Amino acid sequence: MKTLLSPITNIFSKKSGEAGTGETDQVNANTHSPKIEIGELDDEKFARSYYKIHKGVVEIKVRLDRLEAAKENITEERFKSLLENYSGFLTINVPVFNQYRKEIDHRITAALREKKVAAHRYSELKKQIDQETKLLEGGLISKKNFQKKVEPLRSETKICANAYKSLKMKIEFLKTLKDNKYVPKPESEEKNQGEAEEAPEDAAKEINEKVNDKQEEATSKIKKTVQVGREVRLNFEPGTKMDLEIQSISIPVTCQFVGADQFEFFLITRLTPYNTVKAKLLPGAFIGCNCITNGKQYQFKAKIIEHMTKPIRVVILDYPEKMNILDLRTTERLTCRIPVKIHFRGKAKDAIICDISPKGCGIEANYESNEKNYIARKDEEFELEWCFPGSSKCFKVTGIVRNCRKKQLKLIYGVQITSMVDEVQTAILRYVYMALADE
Repeated sequence: MKTLLSPITNIFSKKSGEAGTGETDQVNANTHSPKIEIGELDDEKFARSYYKIHKGVVEIKVRLDRLEAAKENITEERFKSLLENYSGFLTINVPVFNQYRKEIDHRITAALREKKVAAHRYSELKKQIDQETKLLEGGLISKKNFQKKVEPLRSETKICANAYKSLKMKIEFLKTLKDNKYVPKPESEEKNQGEAEEAPEDAAKEINEKVNDKQEEATSKIKKTVQVGREVRLNFEPGTKMDLEIQSISIPVTCQFVGADQFEFFLITRLTPYNTVKAKLLPGAFIGCNCITNGKQYQFKAKIIEHMTKPIRVVILDYPEKMNILDLRTTERLTCRIPVKIHFRGKAKDAIICDISPKGCGIEANYESNEKNYIARKDEEFELEWCFPGSSKCFKVTGIVRNCRKKQLKLIYGVQITSMVDEVQTAILRYVYMALADE
């Protein structure tokens, strides 16, 4: 008997007084009733409030069923008192509960609409960027005009992409709430989490300082901005792309590095646009060469020895006497082998992170002949997803391809990470620092 009645009576927190007093029961029965406009609540507070009222309504309905089952075992007066209070609770709170349900539907509809607008705008911006890229590749606009036009578009693209992701997460959150699967964290856990959230920034700062100290120590011994005479080494991979500066040619000119006979000469081929520049490829003329590879920019001038058109088009140049080298990386990259997924144009591609830093990474990927449309090109964005060794937690970031080169059957991407939360940056910094500390 006591077991049967305890769920009913325990719903009220009575510290004193008669069990059947209506005053205590009535006060507790109304504790779930909200006193603020639900439309003004942010999603998290709205979810907590909805969770409480939903829990209260479900609990009282269960209590009513149990009360009916226990009717014969309690006095009629007590039965009526509890029935009145439970029914009063539902009379007040069920309409409010239904109002919450309507608000959830309203928020989902609004978020879906905003998500659609963000996706459409993102698509339009990508089309504009692709259009400007084609104009640049066709030699119809200069690189300077291209950058001036495209940079604002890229900035807006990032904003749209972030908005789309946020809205997608919001919709999933609201659907979880609608399906009554949302469970808020305990307040004590939230407090601890709040204190912990202040730590990543300090931790990242401390680790970053250690990485920088280690980096300065290492790079101070090997950094060299100018190579002269026998110091010059053209150790580029065959097929490495180079930008050329040719006198009286104002449009961008590119070529591919073939190879070099150390200190004697080197060869380039596939000059583009060839018909525009072929008349300028005269023996004795100087060409400015600019090459970006492995996070460094190499600049030098070379004299044309000969321009051959048969059996293939190739230009033979004198070996440079001087070369300027600019390190483009702001942080040291750590050599590693970390599995990663590249998400590009709706397809996920397995690849390997071969080096990493808090600002970027190098990625090796093998592509089949039928995957040409899923190869990212310079200045295109894709998403990366990986887990560090020994950890089950995966991270997602957005990166821009800064350079792309072919090595045997592999493609090597040089990626600048553009969107990163503190948690990811801290994890990368810690991974790099721990590896450097072990060296």
